[in-house]
Amino acid sequence: MKSVYYWSPFLTHVATISAVIESAKSLRKYSKKYEPVIIDACGEFESYKKILINNQINTINLTSFKYFKFLPKNGFFSSRFSYLLIFLFSFIPLYKVIKKKNPDYFICHLITSLPMLLAKLFNFHSKFILRISGLPKFNFFRKFYWKTCGNVFFRITSPTNATINHLQLIKIFDEKKIFLLQDPIIDIQKIEKLKKQKIDPYFEKNQFIVAIGRLTKQKNFKFLISCFKKLTDSAKS
Repeated sequence: MKSVYYWSPFLTHVATISAVIESAKSLRKYSKKYEPVIIDACGEFESYKKILINNQINTINLTSFKYFKFLPKNGFFSSRFSYLLIFLFSFIPLYKVIKKKNPDYFICHLITSLPMLLAKLFNFHSKFILRISGLPKFNFFRKFYWKTCGNVFFRITSPTNATINHLQLIKIFDEKKIFLLQDPIIDIQKIEKLKKQKIDPYFEKNQFIVAIGRLTKQKNFKFLISCFKKLTDSAKS
């Protein structure tokens, strides 16, 4: 049986968590050829432990000390400091895991710079896959880093055509390695149950424009609000 390892350290509740867990669940449910394993860098997956156990998804803890709860999570500089700590504290433990377990596939979601660097420095036999969910912003350092180390990836996947087109345009990766791969949705029963729930009459009688996302800089709700203002101003004139 081939092993598929997931690397996705996070600080706050992001959609990537669901994508990783659902992907692992789909492998467990629909394939007998692949064994999904989620790497827990610092205790970030502790609150999802019950879900993982119920779906027979194994985890590997990089450290016995769960320092996730002590990491600052809000704010640009605080989060970057926390990511740096995870990078430094995980460097040697992650190297040892990859070296010892030798997974067939290693899928990188978040803090991808660490597995990217390890794959560049050491001659692992694993096939590394880069998962890019959002539209990445490139400063000089990041573009140089990805262009230097990006050739270690066996595949680069994204759930949207917009990101695929962007990656092809900036020409950091070999276009032949870039693939569209949408996020898995396998909990159909949950969706059907939600569809049957009654909607508040207030929402049925009125029209709304709904925006859903985290209140973070990259979601750019400030821009969305300014657009709404322009629309309402133009409607009044």
